[in-house]
Amino acid sequence: MFTETVECVNGGLARLLEAVRAGDLPVARLKDLIAASRAWEAKVAALQTDAARLISDREGHGDGGASVLRDQAGKSKSQARRSLGAAEVLDEMPSLRSSVDSGEVSLANAERLADAARRTDIETSCSSAGAATTTSTTTTGKSSTAGANPPSNRPTPWPRPAPP
Repeated sequence: MFTETVECVNGGLARLLEAVRAGDLPVARLKDLIAASRAWEAKVAALQTDAARLISDREGHGDGGASVLRDQAGKSKSQARRSLGAAEVLDEMPSLRSSVDSGEVSLANAERLADAARRTDIETSCSSAGAATTTSTTTTGKSSTAGANPPSNRPTPWPRPAPP
């Protein structure tokens, strides 16, 4: 069944490509085809990422599937990491996974959401660490904040929320 399904998908795509290259399809059909292929692209990206994760787990690669995505799917190292990061977030967000699986949301957009979620986690962690600092008075009468880093003129690596 697996081989037949792969052959069916390849054959169907080949026939669609032939039809487009023949130049006989009306514009409305071409637009429909482009819209449908966008959903296929999202599904293929999810399929590649999920398969790479399984291969990595079963073969003990230790990289979550990054090397498989590079070697088998031709993704760059950064693309592979983004895809795997998005997959981790999708594991925790079943409704978003369903949207990616159905082709409603591209894996690239899911990757952006994953990046935003990671930044939010970092900001939350930093806020929690900042809240854990304590203020005390030194022997000179000046107050100091234990655990706080001195102010820096360097820009922060992410936008910080405005104070309440």
